[in-house]
Amino acid sequence: MSPPAPVSNGAASGKTRGAAASLGVNTTLYTAGNLLTKSIGFLLTLVLSWLLAPEAYGVWGIALSAGNLLTVLLGLSMESAIRQMYVHYSEAERKRLYGTLLAFWLTASGLATLALDQLGRMGRLNFIPSLPFDPYLRLVLWTSFLNLFVNAPQTIYLTRQEPARVVRLAVGQALLTALCVLLFTVQFAGGVTGVLTGYLVATALMAAISVGLMVRLASARFSWKLLRTALRFSLPLVPHSASNWVMNMSDRMIMDRFVPSGQIAPGQIGHYNLGFQFGMLVSTFAMSVNNAFFPIADQCLSDPRQRARVPALGTYALGAICLAGLVVALLGGEIIRLATPERHHGAAVVVPWLALAFVFQGVYFIWSRGTWYAMKTAWMPAITGGAAILGAGLNLLLIPRFGIRVAGIDLAVALAFLALANGWLASKTCPIAWEYRRWAQLFAAGLICFGIGHLAGNANPWRALMVKGSIGVLGFPALLAATGFFTPDEWRRAQTWLRQRGIQRNSPS
Repeated sequence: MSPPAPVSNGAASGKTRGAAASLGVNTTLYTAGNLLTKSIGFLLTLVLSWLLAPEAYGVWGIALSAGNLLTVLLGLSMESAIRQMYVHYSEAERKRLYGTLLAFWLTASGLATLALDQLGRMGRLNFIPSLPFDPYLRLVLWTSFLNLFVNAPQTIYLTRQEPARVVRLAVGQALLTALCVLLFTVQFAGGVTGVLTGYLVATALMAAISVGLMVRLASARFSWKLLRTALRFSLPLVPHSASNWVMNMSDRMIMDRFVPSGQIAPGQIGHYNLGFQFGMLVSTFAMSVNNAFFPIADQCLSDPRQRARVPALGTYALGAICLAGLVVALLGGEIIRLATPERHHGAAVVVPWLALAFVFQGVYFIWSRGTWYAMKTAWMPAITGGAAILGAGLNLLLIPRFGIRVAGIDLAVALAFLALANGWLASKTCPIAWEYRRWAQLFAAGLICFGIGHLAGNANPWRALMVKGSIGVLGFPALLAATGFFTPDEWRRAQTWLRQRGIQRNSPS
């Protein structure tokens, strides 16, 4: 089948209003939910920085890294099939798909987890120095298995464009996780074991709720045909997801396993893990934007009358991600110095680079949309594998020489390569006339504002927060406006929206 026709960004700006409004509403809901969820996790991160020494904080980071990989391997990335198969099947077939996936996870993934548990008991999984199987890796293993069921209903509701339900589940999980982790860490003085036990208990409770939701959404009729279709789509994504893990999460395990202890100061893995939590704020926001963007973009791409709306929507999505990255890069270090004990302040140096890295991840989300829509993902694992090898190789080569800061730079380089290569692939599978001039303006404005904020640094962290925050939140859009980023039609629509808001606010109740 030939690639879909190129998407023009010609004189269709007036038609983007409805799609842009949907993107804005859904992004607002997802962002509000993710902001609340991430705030809960962020507060938990800060509390744990007072309860755990940098060395123990590093072990926790390595455990999180291992858990993410295990979830990919145990689930075979099959939740991604829900997203892509949804638009191609009737409601009855979707229900059979959900039931089939639930049965697969309970049996095949459950048996794989039991087999790994047995191997761990035999001493075959003690290959990570800081993460012995008993108790750490065993807790991580079962948490990863249960996470398969937690993710499934959220993916279904996300694909159905029901952000309120997605947000309720995500926020509930975050609250329950924080409560259980603090209970087992503080009340029972459990250290890293207490933290991981808290994660396991919270995930088990959420898994029980999620299985109940899946039973209501699914049909009891198992389908080998749907399972084969899902596996054909998802299996090529396993190396893709594993390679993403190598890029985003493996750096701590590489430092722990392959870099001699004398070449990394004690606690530096913990510092990097804390800085990584700040970088993940950008990643979480980028995922929120993408969760709102991809169903609307796919819907527009499937309708020839709406295809020209996609480039502008991509620009709006990227603009929001760039703003988030700028704010985190400017404020992350100041918040670390204000909210954590001095022993963790070394984490501040990696935050700007990690924020930039996850902005590049946001570019990848948008740029690769055409490939996902066309469902021509055969080359994606090779591209992601190349980016993973690049990032891991840079880590092994440079971390022993230059320390922890370079791990963030390595991740930024790897994710930039991932975005560029996937942009090239998408241009072949489903060409979209993205607004590259405006993308360049976004990056230029972000870099200029970061440079001004960095030069305006203040010894008083509270004053630095206000100054840098103003530069990010106000200076970035002001610089875009001054450089002609916004089109006349966008200015008119903004003025119309403001007038309507003013009329609604002033109208009698």
